[in-house]
Amino acid sequence: MIAGDQATRAKASKVSGAELDKLLAEMREIDQLNIGKIEAIFDQVGFSDVQMVGRDGVSTAFLLVQHATDDPTFQRRALDLAKPLVESRQMSKQQYAALTDRVLLAEGKQQLYGTQTEVVKDKVVLRPLTDPDNVDARRAAMAMGPLTDYIELLQKRYGKK
Repeated sequence: MIAGDQATRAKASKVSGAELDKLLAEMREIDQLNIGKIEAIFDQVGFSDVQMVGRDGVSTAFLLVQHATDDPTFQRRALDLAKPLVESRQMSKQQYAALTDRVLLAEGKQQLYGTQTEVVKDKVVLRPLTDPDNVDARRAAMAMGPLTDYIELLQKRYGKK
């Protein structure tokens, strides 16, 4: 599942125009196929843990869930199933925080950890955030650095050079 997911996304990062549109449609198809497969796994065993699939397997499942942006109900289910994995240190707190923010935004709420941004006119912009005065404390509790450092890193990577 991850091979198709990553290969298509890598290609899409290097093209534009009609070619990009075609690859974006292909990514949505791959994501839908992966959602179906992961939902079947969730129905059988819940969110696969380290004993079942190893740390890499948990991280791979997380990445596939993150990419399922067209299905926020699925992402909410995954978030709820992943909570015990975070509590037992089988999934990273950073991964859980990122999924939490995606789910909250998809539900029309504000994010908690400031992991979700967008690029507007070559500038990285934070998507709506609740209680910004305390975001760094929440980020620290999730083993994440300060928000300003994160935004600066993203600006260097994705914003105007």
